Amino acid sequence: NAQLCLMNMAVHGLTGVIKSGNEANTFYNDAHNLVGECDYIMSNPPFNVDKVKAEAAQNAGRLPFGLPGVNKAGEIGNANYLWISYFYAYLNDHGRAGFVMASSATDSANKDKDIRENMTVAEDGKTITLTATSTTDPQLYTPLYVLIKDVGEVNFGDVTIEWEEQQAEVTYQVTFVNEAGWEGNIYAYAWSGDDKVLGDWPGTQMENEGNNTFSITLPSAAEYIIFTNNNGSQTADLAFVNNKQYTNAEEPADSYTVKFVNIAGWNDVYVYGWNGSTNSGWTANKAEKTSTVNVFGVDADVYECTISLSVEPKNLIFHNNDGTQTQDLQWVEGATYSYDDTEKGYFLFTDDADQFKPAENIDVAGAKASYARQFTPDNVCTVVLPFAIGADVAKAAGKFYRINSIADGYIRGTEETPAPYVPYIFIPAKDYPFTNIGIGQLPEVQNNSITTAEGYTLQFVTETTELASNDAYDYYGFQGGNFVKAAYATVNPFRSYIKVAKSANAPSTLIWTDDEATGISSLKADIQNGKADVYDLQGRRVLNPVRGLYIVNGKKVIVK
Repeated sequence: NAQLCLMNMAVHGLTGVIKSGNEANTFYNDAHNLVGECDYIMSNPPFNVDKVKAEAAQNAGRLPFGLPGVNKAGEIGNANYLWISYFYAYLNDHGRAGFVMASSATDSANKDKDIRENMTVAEDGKTITLTATSTTDPQLYTPLYVLIKDVGEVNFGDVTIEWEEQQAEVTYQVTFVNEAGWEGNIYAYAWSGDDKVLGDWPGTQMENEGNNTFSITLPSAAEYIIFTNNNGSQTADLAFVNNKQYTNAEEPADSYTVKFVNIAGWNDVYVYGWNGSTNSGWTANKAEKTSTVNVFGVDADVYECTISLSVEPKNLIFHNNDGTQTQDLQWVEGATYSYDDTEKGYFLFTDDADQFKPAENIDVAGAKASYARQFTPDNVCTVVLPFAIGADVAKAAGKFYRINSIADGYIRGTEETPAPYVPYIFIPAKDYPFTNIGIGQLPEVQNNSITTAEGYTLQFVTETTELASNDAYDYYGFQGGNFVKAAYATVNPFRSYIKVAKSANAPSTLIWTDDEATGISSLKADIQNGKADVYDLQGRRVLNPVRGLYIVNGKKVIVK
């Protein structure tokens, strides 16, 4: 604790600078500006450090040969070659470094191998790898590396160290304790890049040593290893560490509920969730049907499943355990997912009463989403989109009008490209205009109401809402192309309604029009001067219209 250190120094009459957090983290900060400054380095760094944030390490520099391997989570799974790269970067043109390092670093593959090879052929340097054995057991050796940036003997001060270059014969072996009581044989599957160290899945059967303990000897080192009974139970992808004892003892788990709409009609739905090396098991979580919802014109079953993980999942896969599955999907708490033959997994919004409502913006770069509501082309309606769409998608979908005034019984708006969680009057161009839309965010639900200068409040809903007029307010639901005053109304998700104070004495119908206000005024003047043909809503001509709603020159007009 930095504060405790400073207090301790002050008690003893000392002053100094104590740094903590990322500022004191060697991986993320070159606190001492040592690049190219060191004559000698001697170090015993911590081995096999994992979960180093790759982007932060990249920004901190000192990586003349690039980053080691980075996993899907954007993390470096083993930092051994970060240390080695730092030692190389810190040396001056004639510097030398001696350090110990994990035995697995001597022949680790992929990016580690690239760094090792590039370092040994660098024009200004040479790498010598020596092995010092402190035990007669060759399995327990720790290599000592000597990195020299010029050719010559290794001389630290007045002491000349002579090394006999040797390599102990290494045996790669691991054990596994079946604490969870898996049935059947235990197999080990190990790999480095594309190299399957123990053969194809499920790998090689392990030797039963008794007491639920199993062992296996590998022909070479590996990056990762999985243990399985090849009958539905397996560990996560585990970092390979020579001579380590692994176990399948269950960690304390939390529960995470996911929802999937089975549009494809799978017989069964399973959920696989994971975060780094922790996963829920491929077939351990079978979803159960909970309801049915109409999406894209068909009834589809809704499945829910609760998975258990010791950490919150980062990714999900839904599958039918019969060869069909979604792509890797980003876990978002409360979201609904689906799959079809066109798009192998996406976020889904429906007219179901229970809808996902983000409390904050959620980045989902590269994901897709669908709003599965069926529209009738050219039929005016209201819509609120739960995600942003581009101008091209909006143009193909239809016309969107943001309401900007409600006056004299008319609702007027301005056409624009829609923003998420804003109510619009919508004239659709096709049945399903919002299918598999590429999105970068699931946006936060913003303020769901807009009050006009005339005292009308336009409000949208994200879940099924029941309205009932009362002593304080009248409510308007959208019907037949206009907002109609209703004693009772049901408003489905992602739609709008209007409320107004009873005292406003508002008309029974608020007419939507995309005409300009001047055009409406001229029509009303024509009525008053007897220059327009006026009909009631039943098509009967009216010579002397009184207060009410009429058709004038093919347009709806309110006479007040």
